[in-house]
Amino acid sequence: MRQRTLIFSLLFCLATPLWLGACADVDDDQGPINIDEIPVTRQGSIVARRGYFNEKRVEYYDFGNFVPADAAWFPAFEDKFPGMRVNELFVFDDGSGKLSLDGAQHPIVDYLPKQARYSDFLEIVLVKPDGGYAANDIKSRGTLLRAGYALEYTGKVVNCPVAGVDSELGGTTQQPIATYKKVTLWYRGFATHCWLMEGGEALISGGGKPFNFTTTPISSERDELLVSAGEQFDLRADVFGGEDRRAGIPVPDNAIFRYSPAEETYSPLAQIFDVTVPSDYQVGQLASYADLYPVPDFDDPRIEKRDPQAFCNCPIVWIEQ
Repeated sequence: MRQRTLIFSLLFCLATPLWLGACADVDDDQGPINIDEIPVTRQGSIVARRGYFNEKRVEYYDFGNFVPADAAWFPAFEDKFPGMRVNELFVFDDGSGKLSLDGAQHPIVDYLPKQARYSDFLEIVLVKPDGGYAANDIKSRGTLLRAGYALEYTGKVVNCPVAGVDSELGGTTQQPIATYKKVTLWYRGFATHCWLMEGGEALISGGGKPFNFTTTPISSERDELLVSAGEQFDLRADVFGGEDRRAGIPVPDNAIFRYSPAEETYSPLAQIFDVTVPSDYQVGQLASYADLYPVPDFDDPRIEKRDPQAFCNCPIVWIEQ
């Protein structure tokens, strides 16, 4: 576990009596963030989509595509995707060893979806305030750091896509494999929300389980965590011939995933590949990675990466047993 303690001593804080704590700064409540800060794919009803893994049916949520060249989503890279950066999620200890969520202090983030350096993936940073702290006095990263409280970087990561206050997860036909919770966050004094997906079990249960994000490989590079990508194949058909030909019509309910949540190589962040199928294709005829690549090193001319390369935060929430 990585642990760091950040202590910031400002001149005006030195003049503050000790009984007031490390710093008397508090943040005003600025109300909810502007809904325009949230992509439309993360507003309203987010309906589960359907696909396949290894001939088994799956259901997943699609939080939208990311284009790596777009600085608002990913850092630029040359010819290979290094992984999606991981930002900070500051979660307060409520003084009794439990984590504080909706009922008391809301966690704090410092980026919104349409901003550069934003990421859906957040490292849990435990905040241990002193005995005089009042819940939700601090509503921003800047004020938190000036307060000088001990911060413990856990190295544990959650998939927590920021979404609209009106967003709801729905449309699943089966019982999801985990519990997903919408959590209120502070962003520079404004209130926003995210959905706790993979890795959120400990936060939801109030710390009853260790933080766990084993389903997504994480590497440490230049003291920065990166989340790698799995592979997802989207089927597209040419539905008309001749002069009326329409290419690339999405085939519904037939996305194919290479990895499942039970595998260490799985990631909810998936690189998207397009697969061209004939106009008479029937859903389910292709239902596994082996159907697309029947032998090792097989090069199927129907399959190509999107141009520019696109990635999706598409967590699988149910898989057929």
